[in-house]
Amino acid sequence: MDQKPFSIVAGLIFTLVALFHLVRIYMGWPVDIGDWSVPMWFSWIGLVVAGGLAFFGFRLAAHEPRWYGQNGQQVDNRSPQFEKPTIRSWRKNKPRTCFMAR
Repeated sequence: MDQKPFSIVAGLIFTLVALFHLVRIYMGWPVDIGDWSVPMWFSWIGLVVAGGLAFFGFRLAAHEPRWYGQNGQQVDNRSPQFEKPTIRSWRKNKPRTCFMAR
């Protein structure tokens, strides 16, 4: 499965989980696991986490993946000569992320 369909499916699943948490909060449904009654604030946490993951899943699906070629320039992935870079070329050309003074 490619990145876009996977992100859409994951976003839909997390949206459903967030909606179930929202309905439980609104309707006041009790949840019991064995002898333990799950507090309502668990659903607030579940709503925020599942909603955030759904948001990021749909956001990731909306963007096209970007690939960088051997010289560090962005490669258009729709061109016929497009090839995914190797791990070795990516490590060699990846930008520095640490800005610590030496």
